[in-house]
Amino acid sequence: MTFCGFDEFEDAVLSVELAAEKFQSVQTSPTLWKWVIIALQNAVQGAMVLALAGTDGCGALFPSSQEAKPRVAGKSNAGTAANGNGRL
Repeated sequence: MTFCGFDEFEDAVLSVELAAEKFQSVQTSPTLWKWVIIALQNAVQGAMVLALAGTDGCGALFPSSQEAKPRVAGKSNAGTAANGNGRL
């Protein structure tokens, strides 16, 4: 049973957004550096997966994630990895 799923692109973008959000508060709460670092590491990993996937959709992705999915500006393809097979 899957409660939510993110495709590779959305995961990388959300990680950068989380890092930026937590970075704004590190002056008042230095313990948030932990979450900034974790989010940035996840963003770099997500970017590497996307780079390895290439433009033809193969490489670092599972077969279920290799199917071509058109991207619409401003919209994500949330749920493409809902079964958990689209992530490393």
